[in-house]
Amino acid sequence: MIPSYLLSMENIHGLVNDARMMTEATIEGRLDTRIDVTNHQGDCRRVAEGINNTLDAVIGPLNMAAEYVERIAQGNTPPKIADKYSGDFNEIKRLPVLDNTEKDSQW
Repeated sequence: MIPSYLLSMENIHGLVNDARMMTEATIEGRLDTRIDVTNHQGDCRRVAEGINNTLDAVIGPLNMAAEYVERIAQGNTPPKIADKYSGDFNEIKRLPVLDNTEKDSQW
């Protein structure tokens, strides 16, 4: 029983270290940093995968919006946003600067 307890503690310690690393990377703007999920097993691996998936879900729409704003700033009209986003991120398509579906849009 003690060896399995020690292994569990090691797994939790590893996950905490990776979560700390992800926090630091995100604060520093290194948004492409991810946890190496192969270093984790069981529920710790599922938590690590969840952290990575959460960042992907947040960063994808932000990158798309940044790309569109950059194109607009250069005088280029980007195509209609066709990507599917869930929840609040779907609202990004409705921002006046990114919604080029209006006939009277002036860019």
